[in-house]
Amino acid sequence: MLIRDHHAAYIDWAEYERNQMLLAANAYGRAGGQKSGRGGRALLAGMLTCGRCGRGLAVAYVGAPPGRPTYRCDRPNLMLGLPRCLSFGGSRVDAAIASEILRVVEPMAIEAALEAERMHREGEAERRRVAELDLQQSEYDASLAERRYAVNRR
Repeated sequence: MLIRDHHAAYIDWAEYERNQMLLAANAYGRAGGQKSGRGGRALLAGMLTCGRCGRGLAVAYVGAPPGRPTYRCDRPNLMLGLPRCLSFGGSRVDAAIASEILRVVEPMAIEAALEAERMHREGEAERRRVAELDLQQSEYDASLAERRYAVNRR
């Protein structure tokens, strides 16, 4: 049993509830829910549904290894012995989707690259500053040791 606000938490209650809703929405195989990728090289694996029967499309890899992705509706065939609803090659579809995704995120990618470069330069400048401070401290320590040695030799 979950007792609200009983102990100090890592996240607040609103974030916990938001996480629970996301987990429920991402549950695989739930009708009407969001879909998530299911692995494999096919870009849209687990995210497409059949236009005829509404069931999720499966991905098969055909041809010589590593194989080309093929999206197909196997459910009527597996469950009822009926012919497949549809089947189509995934290479062109995946390429078109990937191209569109890259077109949409390109401005953000450029901004991210510029930000990464700025952060890299700041990090380099900070490391250089720390090295210079270390060098100054070492020179001071050496000078102090030299003076103490000279005083003790008298």
